[in-house]
Amino acid sequence: MIVMRNNLYKDLYRKNESDYLLSDAYDLVQECALFLCEHFGKKLSDVHHIDKKGKKITIEMQAIRIMMKPINRQARRARKEICLDLLMEKNTPIVEIPV
Repeated sequence: MIVMRNNLYKDLYRKNESDYLLSDAYDLVQECALFLCEHFGKKLSDVHHIDKKGKKITIEMQAIRIMMKPINRQARRARKEICLDLLMEKNTPIVEIPV
């Protein structure tokens, strides 16, 4: 999260540079802002919808869910990925070649 926040600060300062590529954090903030614009004039505590279990989901909670979904997906993917270089080092047998 701290890395994403730092990337967002960098995006805000450098977004007008022609060759600068915006980070994923900027995309998340834009997506959340668009969601909140759809509910302009409402309070964050207003009910957005009721979920399958009957729990009231507020606009604020839904905005947080929108932001957390890609973050959690990226975290799951990072936990599953294995560095092949490390895997090769562990499983490669040591073979001595006689001279």
